[in-house]
Amino acid sequence: MNGRGLMLRTALSIIVLPTAMSASPYGGAVVETNLESGRTTTENQKSIPINGKRLYKCVFPDDAMVMIDLYYDHIVYRFSKGKHTELKLSSNGRDGKVHYGFIRGGGPGGSQVDLRFSNSGVNYIVFTAEAGGASGWPGHMNSGVIIMRGASTIAERRCRQSGKAQELIFDEIPQFVPKETDTTYLAWF
Repeated sequence: MNGRGLMLRTALSIIVLPTAMSASPYGGAVVETNLESGRTTTENQKSIPINGKRLYKCVFPDDAMVMIDLYYDHIVYRFSKGKHTELKLSSNGRDGKVHYGFIRGGGPGGSQVDLRFSNSGVNYIVFTAEAGGASGWPGHMNSGVIIMRGASTIAERRCRQSGKAQELIFDEIPQFVPKETDTTYLAWF
């Protein structure tokens, strides 16, 4: 609603609530305040982002988390501990900072989808893999983040549980994200 209101659709009517926006989704925290209720929502909250879509959320055993959100024409990787965002990477797909990968195993093989975010020579690869029929655990889901510098793995973190939130879904990756071309990152994680 061009920054002047938040539109809610109900079964019988459309309600427009006045809102105010501050900052940009590209930098800093986005804050949206409903002018009637005074309630404020920021990007650091664990809810789905204002004017965006949560594509992925992975909570690690130490309660740190990685989230991937889609806002209009850019995608955001966020690593947080508690309420503090320690790393935020944003890409429009044209800047070379994000790529997607997809692998399907042969025969009754499994599959893997991943997003690689690049920042100063370090790559943060968020992945979801499903074991195929030829494995010892057909249908088993595995998800997490691999952090690499070049071909070397710096860190590897797995989600503490499986479920819809931890699944990166290929069809939800926006079309502006280019396909992975660097063979270093065309691998099973």
